[in-house]
Order: sequence, then structure tokens, then C-alpha cells
Amino acid sequence: MYKKISKANEEYDELFKRNIILASEQGFPYLNSIECCDLMEKMHSIEVEVINKSNDKKLVEDYREWQLITESRDNEMLKNIYNYSKNNNFNNAIFIIGAEHRKSILDKIKNNNDLTINWQLLKF
Repeated sequence: MYKKISKANEEYDELFKRNIILASEQGFPYLNSIECCDLMEKMHSIEVEVINKSNDKKLVEDYREWQLITESRDNEMLKNIYNYSKNNNFNNAIFIIGAEHRKSILDKIKNNNDLTINWQLLKF
């Protein structure tokens, strides 16, 4: 999928390479940054644009399935955390996720009305 998108959009290929370089050079400070979120959001926008214009039904379906799996994984992780917090006492905990899940998880937390967890974003 990445090869097809990179071939169709030069900017995507450059963003992809830049993301790898910045992650290698700066590590967690980059991966936990707004810059990383913005870059990944731009890449996601290009993915959607290229795939929708591709007329490749298999690529469109594969991408849709990948998005559904990612969404389901995010929801399941949060469901498990909320369930655990209801059934166990603790003062602090750490939830570690990959940088590509950061924005979607943060959006879900902000839109959740369950106030049992006082989420705090750690900065490195």
C-alpha cells in the first residue's frame, strides 16, 4: 500500500522519509510531538486522496479494512483501560501506544464522558 501511494504522490514519499529520519534522530521527543502528529495527519490525508482517486477496488477495500481494524483496536484498548480502572484501585498508570495511534486515542479520550480517569499527557 505504501509503495503504491508513494509512487502516486511524491510529497507522501518525502513525508514518509522525513518521519523516519526525525524518529531516528530525535526519538521519543519527536514521536510525542505535535510535529509528528501533524506530519502523520498530512500523510493520512494524502493516503485517502490517492486511494480514492486510484480506481483500484482492492486497494480501496484493503485500506477501508485497515482503518476498521485500527479503529477497533483503539476502541478495545480504551475499553480495557476503563474497565480495569472501574475494577481496580491505583493512583497512577501509564498507557503506552504507538505514535500513529496518538491522535485517534486522544480524540476518543476527549470525547468520552467517563470522568473516572484523569488523563495526563506525558512529555519527553
